[in-house]
Amino acid sequence: MAVSSQELFDRYKDCVGCVFVLDNKGDEHTGAAFYIGDGYFATARHVVDEKQSITLSSPTQMLTNTGSTPKRILLPSTAHADVAIIEGQPESIPIRHVWVGDNVKQLKEIVGGAVPLGGETVDWLDPKLMLSKAVAFGYPPIPVTTTTGLVVVTTEVNALVTKYNAPHQHFVVSMIPRKGFSGGPLISEYGYLLGIIIEGLQEQDQAPETGFAVAVSVDPLLDLLWEHGIKLSGENGDLLEQLWNPGFYESEGVGFGSASGKAELVIALS
Repeated sequence: MAVSSQELFDRYKDCVGCVFVLDNKGDEHTGAAFYIGDGYFATARHVVDEKQSITLSSPTQMLTNTGSTPKRILLPSTAHADVAIIEGQPESIPIRHVWVGDNVKQLKEIVGGAVPLGGETVDWLDPKLMLSKAVAFGYPPIPVTTTTGLVVVTTEVNALVTKYNAPHQHFVVSMIPRKGFSGGPLISEYGYLLGIIIEGLQEQDQAPETGFAVAVSVDPLLDLLWEHGIKLSGENGDLLEQLWNPGFYESEGVGFGSASGKAELVIALS
């Protein structure tokens, strides 16, 4: 059953944080990361890899211009997978403020507090996804503004493609590709994660905004969770348990679970 874009925004606005980074040239950039449960956030690898400093700010922290250095960054063993996992500090975990009379009650692990991974893997992509709607979350810089804030866009799934330089499936969506959306979630109108926004595909001499916005499917994220032995609780934990079942796939070595051993790429930050 399809969910409205407004409802998706209300459900997940509190679980998409901003990643502030300083690259090796000393330039500042922003990206996005989204909460998947148990202190872990998913993002794009190029947002956090080989950076001088990384600060993760939850939507609540953004209100007070604060943030924290993640505990560590987990990277995939293959350089072609543009995904990463951030293990955040306790203060980064999404908190929703709920008014109860004249008091404010803070709820950690809120309902909808973790973006549902969904399990829309390469092995079984639903045909109804073509031309379906999705919502993208990010923190793009907006000219002539004084603050960085969450930007949400309703978009449409236009194609499923394979890049020659990456083994995973990618969704082409109708939104304009903009910096700051990288690492943000692309959430289907059916209520689960379709993929992670990673880039705009364009010719070398073209501006990024003239290209095709692309989100990588959930497969490399699921592989990364498996490589590092990360077990989640709740709905996402149930999904991982199902996918980790050796009998789940009919063909051996296809899609999720085809890697072997734990990844060794761990960046300790605190």
